[in-house]
Amino acid sequence: MGINSMIVKIGGGPARDGTVLQALAAEVRARVQAVVSRDTGQPIAIVHGGGADVSDLSRRLGIKSTFSEGIRMTGDDEMDVVDMVLCGLVNKRLVRALTAAGIRAVGISGADGALLVGAPVTDAHGVQSRTAHVSAVNPDIIKRLWAAGYLPVIASPGADEYGGAVNINADEAAFAIGGAIGAGAIVFLSDVPGVRGSNGEAIASLGIAEAERLVKEGTITGGMVAKIRSAAGAMAAGVDHIVIGSYEQPGDLSRLVSGRSGTTIHGEKG
Repeated sequence: MGINSMIVKIGGGPARDGTVLQALAAEVRARVQAVVSRDTGQPIAIVHGGGADVSDLSRRLGIKSTFSEGIRMTGDDEMDVVDMVLCGLVNKRLVRALTAAGIRAVGISGADGALLVGAPVTDAHGVQSRTAHVSAVNPDIIKRLWAAGYLPVIASPGADEYGGAVNINADEAAFAIGGAIGAGAIVFLSDVPGVRGSNGEAIASLGIAEAERLVKEGTITGGMVAKIRSAAGAMAAGVDHIVIGSYEQPGDLSRLVSGRSGTTIHGEKG
C-alpha cells in the first residue's frame, strides 16, 4: 500500500476516554471514507495496546504484574488476562466507536492470519515469559481488509512459532507492521505531547541521528528511547516518517500528521 497508508497506534487516555475516542473516530472516518470507492482516500490500520486495563483486571484477579524497563513481563496466568482484555474488551471498545462513526472496522489480533509471530523473552531471573519480540510479520490480512474496504483494528498479542499465545508490546507491533507494509506514516497517539527536548517542550521535527544524540546525552529517557530506536528500523524498512504526540480534542490527528503539533521523526533527508 506504500506511501499513502498510515498506521495509527492508540495508547493511554485516547484508548479509554469515550469522548476523546468519539472525536478521533470522526477524524479517522474523514480520512478513510473514500477508500471504499478505491479511488481516493487513505488506508489506515489501527494498532492498540491497553496496559492500564490489563493491570486493572490482573489486580482484581490477584495476579501480580511485573515490568522490566517499562515492558510487561507476562506470565502464563496474566497472558490469559492480556488476551481477554486486549483482544476482547479494548479491541471491541475501539471497533464499536469506529463503527458508530460510520467506519467499516474489523477487530483482529496479531494472531489472526499469522500477522505477528513473536519470540518469547526471558525475565530478569532467566525464566521464559509470554512477552515476546516480533520475529516475523505477515501483513496479507491487512491488505485484504483494505482491499475490501475495511479498517483493521489490531490488538497486539500474537503467537509464537508453536502456536502459543504471546504478548507483544503495542509500540513494537506498530513499528513492525508499518515497516512490513512500507507505511507512509506511523502516528503514535498517547498522553504525551511529543519527544521533549532539554527545555521540557516537545521538539517539532527530529532527525534520527539527532534523536540518537539526545538519547546518549540523557535528554530522551524512559519508554521514549525504545520508540526512537525502533523508529530508525521502521524507516529503514520503508516508513516515510513517524509522529508522536497527544490526542485530546477534535482536529489533533490532522495537526499531528501535518506537523503542527507533536514530534515528527524523519530520516536525515526528511
